[in-house]
Amino acid sequence: MKPLSTYKNRKYEVVPYDPIWSRQFAEQAKILKSIFADTAISIEHIGSTAVPGLAGKPTIDILILVDDISVVDPLKEQMEIAGYHALGEYVTEGALFFVKESDNVRYCNIHVFQKDHPHVKEMLQLRDYFRARPEVVSEYSKLKTELAMKHPNDYGEYRKYKDEWMNNLKQQIFGKSKRIRAVAVIINNGKILLMHRINNGKEYYVFPGGGVENEETIEQAVLREVQEETSLEVKIEKLLYHHILDDNTEQFFYLCRYVSGEPKLGNGNEAQDMKESNANFYNPAWCEIKGLPQLLLYPLEIRDWFIEDMKTNFENIPREARIKVLELRQTL
Repeated sequence: MKPLSTYKNRKYEVVPYDPIWSRQFAEQAKILKSIFADTAISIEHIGSTAVPGLAGKPTIDILILVDDISVVDPLKEQMEIAGYHALGEYVTEGALFFVKESDNVRYCNIHVFQKDHPHVKEMLQLRDYFRARPEVVSEYSKLKTELAMKHPNDYGEYRKYKDEWMNNLKQQIFGKSKRIRAVAVIINNGKILLMHRINNGKEYYVFPGGGVENEETIEQAVLREVQEETSLEVKIEKLLYHHILDDNTEQFFYLCRYVSGEPKLGNGNEAQDMKESNANFYNPAWCEIKGLPQLLLYPLEIRDWFIEDMKTNFENIPREARIKVLELRQTL
C-alpha cells in the first residue's frame, strides 16, 4: 500500500450512497466474467459502493478470486481492450490491480487475488459486517462526509483519520491486531545470508527480517530490515513462503539476490540489544547452502522447504504454513 504522504493535495469526492452502484457492478461483472470465464472462482462487489446506505467515493471496487494468480497474465490484453488498465501489484503484494478510467475519472477498480491470499477473508467479512449493521454504516458515513468537508483537497489527511477509525473497527471485529513480519532469503553463489544468534546460551540461525512499520509495504520492510541487520544491498525477486502463526503473526519470506556490500550489523535494534545485554549475540554471515540440513535454522519448516525448492528452482512457490506458537517456542 502506498504511504499516505503520497496522497497529499490529491482531490477526491465522497457522495451519499447511490443505488445505481449495484447495477454498475453487475454491468462490469458481466464483462469481466466474459474475460475470465472459468478461471474466475467468484466476482465480488466490495468496498463502500457494495454496502447499501454507505457514503463513499463513486468508484466501483470489484474482487476477482482465482486459483492461481498466474492465470491473469494471458488475459491482460483482453482486459486492456475492454478498458481495464493494468497497474500490477499496486495495492498489495501477491494481488493484481486494474483500473477503468475516462477523462481522468476513475469508474472502476479491479482487484485480482489468489483465493488463499491472506487479505481475501478480511475484505469479504468486513463488507458483510457493514451490510448487517446499518448503525455502523451510518456512523462511518458521517465520519467520511465530515472528513471530506474538512480536508477537501488533501486525500492523505482524509485517509489518515478514516484509516484510524477503520483499524479500530477491525480490531473489534477480528480481535488482536495482526503483526506482519517481512523476511529476506538472500542467496549468492551457493551461499545464503543468515543471522547467527546466541540467546541465553542457545545457539541457532534465523533469516534476516522484522516487523512492517506504518505506511510501509512488505517489500519496503524487507529492504529496510536487510539494511539494518546486514548492511547489504539486495534485490527482491519473488515471494517464497507465507508463514502463519496462531498468535496473529504472519511472516512473508522473499527470495532476494545479493547486489553489494559486506555483511555487518547496521543501525537496527540488534546492535543496541548486544550493547545492553551479554546474553544476546547477532552476527550476519554467509553460510553454505549445502550445509543447511545440519544447521539449526528457524523456522525449521521454512529451512526444509527452501532445501527442497532449491532443487526445482522454486517451481512450487509460494507455499503457506500454519504453525502453533507453542510448538515453535518449544524448539527454541
